[in-house]
Amino acid sequence: MADILLELGWNRRKLADRLGVPRSHFDNVCRGVVHPNETLRTELPKLLGRAEDELFTAAALAKPYDPKHNWRKKVSR
Repeated sequence: MADILLELGWNRRKLADRLGVPRSHFDNVCRGVVHPNETLRTELPKLLGRAEDELFTAAALAKPYDPKHNWRKKVSR
């Protein structure tokens, strides 16, 4: 993800704002702490022009986002 953002000249804050998601959630997804929410799963690939599986690992996409349980176990990006 960092390489893609660098290529586009964007940072996490700018991208989170553009997507309308909390920066903390986007940062946690990038670090592999939580699974991406539906907005990130659908809108991020469109915005960056990349396939979902280029942006997220299979482990990150294996489960839907659940704000009550995602913080307990780190997922791989």
